[in-house]
Amino acid sequence: MQDTERPPGKQHILFICTYNSVRSQIAEGLMRTLYPDRFSVCSAGIAPAGIHPLAIRTMKEIGIDITEQRSKSVREYRDMKFDYGVTFSNEVHDTLGITTPKSRVYLNRPVRSPSDVYDDDAALADFRQVREIIRTVLIQAFGEPEV
Repeated sequence: MQDTERPPGKQHILFICTYNSVRSQIAEGLMRTLYPDRFSVCSAGIAPAGIHPLAIRTMKEIGIDITEQRSKSVREYRDMKFDYGVTFSNEVHDTLGITTPKSRVYLNRPVRSPSDVYDDDAALADFRQVREIIRTVLIQAFGEPEV
């Protein structure tokens, strides 16, 4: 199934961040795993930059493979309507304004971007922390996981 197809019986959710490289990719992978029967999940960015290798590694540590996901532009979703639009950066709405993809419910949950300027161990620890913050945000917003 392609990202733009909407399966019947599921609520449609779009995660948006700046680059669709880390936060929104992690959220997409977590959401697909935590709520497989409730949501059809997409993610996008203002300026897509590819999926960060440490995001992939961080997710693999908890048994979630996001290597089949791809970095996408919000332009791909501009004509779609979503049940939920979730942003992880205040700049998303400021930058996109009225061109932000339409959603019935819009949630802005700022989560800082992890840094990869440190050595590998420190950077990986920072990515892990961001992953757990996003997991907490999702559970607070959408309830206890199905699995």
